Amino acid sequence: MNWIDAHSHITDERAGQLAELLQAARARGIRYHLQGGVGPEDWARQLLAAKSHPEVLPAFGLHPYWVADHGAEDCEVALNLLARSLHQAAILGETGLDFREHILMSTKRESTQESPEEVKARQLDYFEAQLELAEFQGKPVCLHVVRAFEEAVKMLSFHEGRIKGFFHSFTGSSEQAKILEGMGFLISVGGAICARPKKLVKAVQEMDLDFLLLETDSPDQKPFDWPEELNQPLSLLNVAQTVAEIRGLTLEEVLDRSKSNLQRLIGSRWFL
Repeated sequence: MNWIDAHSHITDERAGQLAELLQAARARGIRYHLQGGVGPEDWARQLLAAKSHPEVLPAFGLHPYWVADHGAEDCEVALNLLARSLHQAAILGETGLDFREHILMSTKRESTQESPEEVKARQLDYFEAQLELAEFQGKPVCLHVVRAFEEAVKMLSFHEGRIKGFFHSFTGSSEQAKILEGMGFLISVGGAICARPKKLVKAVQEMDLDFLLLETDSPDQKPFDWPEELNQPLSLLNVAQTVAEIRGLTLEEVLDRSKSNLQRLIGSRWFL
């Protein structure tokens, strides 16, 4: 057992009592929890949690939300900190692009005259900067890509063969999945699969299992029938069961495959 949630945010202040979440997950065979990094404040929470709970695997990155919410000066300071801190993390991420209107129109900064195109340009700049950093330090990347698949693939192609990683919360098509497999990127499936949308089901049916990861993204992106207000690591079993039924496998088989794929990606030293 000792299964792995390939992507979550259980050190987020919204997630609840960390020790209780970890204990409940461990009782059902889920041992490790690879995080998604948002920004410097989040990285600090992860490191603090990992001191007491080594099954929390840190991930540091500048999330496209964070980049949209902060100006270039703040982003540059954070990028420099990331370069100095990344050795403490299992992976660089989550980084990427999110071109949804409400992200590009971010109003979290006190005053902004920026257009959506300017925010988009900053996302592109700091995505590329993080890819360069990952390549230089030899770190895999966790990718958040929403409504920007073509742009992300184009940028990743400049680093093809020199960067490895995975697309988190994949909801795309079988054709997109094949593109990612061809570039060597793993594909992480979360709670969205539980509603069995046709496009994603087809992608999962046709996916090479050597590229499959399973995640929760908790406390976000809960399965449609999850009974709690916020998502929890235990929903990994819901995700795994749905994927198992789609592929004609057992729950244990898909969880074991996801585990071995992630261990291959980030290395064995992160696991007790």
